[in-house]
Amino acid sequence: KNALGASYLDMMILFRLASSTVYDVFHSTVASITRRIAMPGLPSAQAELQSLALAFTTSRQPPNPLYGCVGAVDGICIEIQKPADEYGPRGFYCRKGMYAIPAQALVDAKYRFLYLSAKCTGSTPDGIAWESSSLGMLLRRKSLPLGFWIAGDAAYPCRNGVLTPWTAGQLLDNVFGVSRDAFNFFHSSLRMHVEQAFGMLVQRFGILWRKLSFSLPTNNSVLSACFRLHNFCVDSGESPVGTVLLTENRRVADAAFRRWFCAAQKARDDQTSGSQQGRRRDLESNNLREQLTLDIHEMGKMRPK
Repeated sequence: KNALGASYLDMMILFRLASSTVYDVFHSTVASITRRIAMPGLPSAQAELQSLALAFTTSRQPPNPLYGCVGAVDGICIEIQKPADEYGPRGFYCRKGMYAIPAQALVDAKYRFLYLSAKCTGSTPDGIAWESSSLGMLLRRKSLPLGFWIAGDAAYPCRNGVLTPWTAGQLLDNVFGVSRDAFNFFHSSLRMHVEQAFGMLVQRFGILWRKLSFSLPTNNSVLSACFRLHNFCVDSGESPVGTVLLTENRRVADAAFRRWFCAAQKARDDQTSGSQQGRRRDLESNNLREQLTLDIHEMGKMRPK
C-alpha cells in the first residue's frame, strides 16, 4: 500500500494497527524483497550478451543499425529528506536544488534493471558515480568482449565499454559529420530505454512521488526494493498503472516519461553538468564508436527527417 503512495496512517486506520506494527512489517518486507529478488547483473557469457544486443537492435521498428549495445546506463536523483548530520548532509544536496540519492542504473531492452548502484552522495556527477560503482570499476579492470558496449549520455566518459554521443563540434566534420549525427540519433534511441524504465519505476511506486523520509540506510533499502519489484513486475508481464510501456508504442512511452520523470531527471543529450565543464569531450576517442560510425556511413544511414 505504501508503495502506491499511501501513508502509514492509512494502514493504521484501515487495519487498526499500532504505528510500531506498521513499521515492523514495512521494514521486514523491504528486507525480504532485497534478500529474495536478486539483480540480474550484466552477464559475462557471450551468448547472453548476444541476446541482450539483439533485443536492443530489434526493440524499435525499423531495427537499429547500431549493434552490440547490451545495456543503457543513466542516473536518477531520488529526493530524500535532509540526512542526519552524521552523514554529511551538504554532500547530498544536488544541482536540482534538493537532497537526493543519485542512483546509477543499467537497463536492458525489456526495461529491466540489470544493475543498481546508490553509494554516492547527491552532489556526485553521473560520470563519477558510475565509475566509482562496482560495475564501473570492474569494467576498468576487465573490458566487455569485443563488439559489445553500454550506451550512456554525454555525462559519462566515452571509455571502458561505455559509448557516448558525438559532441556538437564533432558533427561539423565535413566527411563524417552527417554519419556522426545519425550515430547520435540511433544511439539516443537505444539510450531511451533507461529513461523510459525510470519513468515506469516512478509511475509504478507512489512512495517515490514524494521525498523519502526514512534514515539514509533505510532510504537505500527502499530504493533497492522498488528497483527489484519493478523487475518482478516486468517479468510477470504487468504494465504500469494506466500506461502500457512494454509495447512498441513509442508515443505512449515518451508521454509517460515526460509526465513522470522529467521533473526529476533532465535529459542531457550533449551537455555536461557544471562540475564537468572542464572536461574535453571532443578529445575523447573510442575505436568502437568510430567503427560503428563508419558502418553507418557505409550503409548510407542518416537521421530521419
